Amino acid sequence: MVIEHIRGKLAHKGGDYVVVDVGGMGYRVLVPQSTMDALPAPGEPVELLTYLQVREDALNLYGFITDAERQVFLALIEVSGVGPRLGLAALSVLSPGQAFQAIAQGDVATLTSVPGIGKKTAERIILELRSTAEKVTVSMPGMVQPRPVEADALEALAALGYTRRQAEGAVARACAELGEKAKLDEVIRRALRYVS
Repeated sequence: MVIEHIRGKLAHKGGDYVVVDVGGMGYRVLVPQSTMDALPAPGEPVELLTYLQVREDALNLYGFITDAERQVFLALIEVSGVGPRLGLAALSVLSPGQAFQAIAQGDVATLTSVPGIGKKTAERIILELRSTAEKVTVSMPGMVQPRPVEADALEALAALGYTRRQAEGAVARACAELGEKAKLDEVIRRALRYVS
């Protein structure tokens, strides 16, 4: 079974999870901090891209605000010794762009800044994911080089004192809602709603 996305009302925010109410049924979805930062207040509509982990003792649903987050997560959990919890931890510290660049450039120091990733695990991630770097690049066009409106909006939010992670989540959500032809001022105004 594959659950591609979940859409409903945000019922609750926990430490590392949210509850999404879909037709009266509450789904617990584990999320990275980057997604948590970009989510609306409880009671508001929400849509998350998802990954369902099926285990003998549990079904765990993981949610992401952007496809770039989900792609990095899926790539990481394919690495031997890296499970979903460590994938979430990576996205809670690094943006998708930072994670991908660290892997592509063999940057062990950046990867070991994630709690739970030591030097050996970082080296294994780089070794195993470099072979699929071309596929990852194709599946995430524009992640390392955001389109100008996104780049300018990120700079504007950074100038206002927001962290890179807060800005990326808010701008990604604003761009997804406004569409490809959104103007810079529209993106900034919409993004500011999600970081305040």
